[in-house]
Amino acid sequence: MNISTFPTDNLYKFCALFGTVIILASLYFPHVLLSELCKQVSFVDLKVATAKAEIDHFQLKSKIVEETVQNSIARNKGTYKPSPDKLELTHSDKELRGLIFENLNNLKLAKTSEAELANYIDESERLLAEQKLINSLAVISVTLGFMLSLFGYLSWYFKIQRYQDKALKDSINTTRSHLRNSDSVDTNR
Repeated sequence: MNISTFPTDNLYKFCALFGTVIILASLYFPHVLLSELCKQVSFVDLKVATAKAEIDHFQLKSKIVEETVQNSIARNKGTYKPSPDKLELTHSDKELRGLIFENLNNLKLAKTSEAELANYIDESERLLAEQKLINSLAVISVTLGFMLSLFGYLSWYFKIQRYQDKALKDSINTTRSHLRNSDSVDTNR
């Protein structure tokens, strides 16, 4: 059958073949789209993990700087109590100001990373919703294609093809009987 002469002579044949095409397309295209979405989800998940690690890093760094500043201020006031499990560092006022600015910068970087993380999480949720939509549409279109094909093939067979086959069989039997009769007439002559 040539694709340019698609079966429009018979509605049942058209439904059967179009339903089959819908099934095949519903199995192929979602697979391609979901493969691409999986790549995007993996990329976004990597970005989420990176942003979380950056946040943890900046928060830990900020905590260390803040503790160092607090200890230095307490030492300068004379209220610092040394601990054997802590490293004791002495800082000048200028160094303390630098540490405070570094701490503020670390907090700013942590907030920036938190905003990026929120953006990546939103993107991940959008991609997952898109995956669910594609899966749902694939199931619906396969079901629709199956129902259309089933209707088309069954109707085609029971309403048309069965009678065409019977008519063809009757025609063959009639032709055979005419040939037998003509052979018997020829042999009698």
